[in-house]
Amino acid sequence: YVVELDREVLRERAFLRENPGYRRGRLCLYVGSTCLSPEERFQRHLTGRKGNRFVYRYGVRLRPDFYQMYPPLTRQEAELTEREVALELRQEGYGVWYNV
Repeated sequence: YVVELDREVLRERAFLRENPGYRRGRLCLYVGSTCLSPEERFQRHLTGRKGNRFVYRYGVRLRPDFYQMYPPLTRQEAELTEREVALELRQEGYGVWYNV
């Protein structure tokens, strides 16, 4: 799943450090994987229940346009895909955080 983050996340040093190729004006995103529905997982982030700090503070909405093309995956496939998608988006100039 992919979550759009408010661009205020660009004030976070850790986020900027991981995104040296960020192109101004591009979206900031969080890429994750889950066995829950993306909607349920996003809600957990927003309530701080086993959530990522950037999604908790800056999460705007889910972005299915970045993940709807993927079929259900095994946990191992999902974790590999999470990394691949995140790195691909970074190459395109997006600001991206994922679980390294």
